[in-house]
Amino acid sequence: MKIIPLIAFFILVVMGCGSKQEFEKHEPKPEAVKLYKQAWNIAMFEDEYNEKVDSAIVLLEKAIKIDSLYIEPHLGIIGFATLKKDKTEALEYCHRAQRIYKDFPEFFTIEGVICETYNEPLKAKKLYKKALDIYENELLDDLEENPDLELHYIECLYLNNQKKKANKKLEELKANYNQDPFYDGLTMEILMEGYRELKKR
Repeated sequence: MKIIPLIAFFILVVMGCGSKQEFEKHEPKPEAVKLYKQAWNIAMFEDEYNEKVDSAIVLLEKAIKIDSLYIEPHLGIIGFATLKKDKTEALEYCHRAQRIYKDFPEFFTIEGVICETYNEPLKAKKLYKKALDIYENELLDDLEENPDLELHYIECLYLNNQKKKANKKLEELKANYNQDPFYDGLTMEILMEGYRELKKR
């Protein structure tokens, strides 16, 4: 279950959205979905910035202009922009998404990881804390009914240096879903792989 392409990490983030989020109720416009799929097909397996990635970003920008509430293009464009050595654009895309999805903690988590690549640990720490506050003050009631959301909560705990609690929560989650092959062999190392990969760039 190891995820190699960095962009796949950002697309999988959407699985962890809370049931209260506005975008869950949003039906994306077909033209925006088409552009998103085109971008995905062009560059999903790229692991460095190149012309394919640039073309994918152009398509995703068009998708966002057509339907700004369609979350996948936001995650995709941030993911592709992180392939650049200069993460300025990735941060700008992250901030745009935060303005639209004010209560989606993963955008703050992703920004925190990007800040770590700029050697800004204090800023990253504040962003991780902000994401954790959203989980624990606004989404806590949804965790039991949404295992994907709980996975992202566990990741956020780990990034906030609550590693013991994160590991305990992961083991509890695996026990609750022991019939699901997705959780078979899932470890904290695997769960945090996408964040580690991003920090290297």
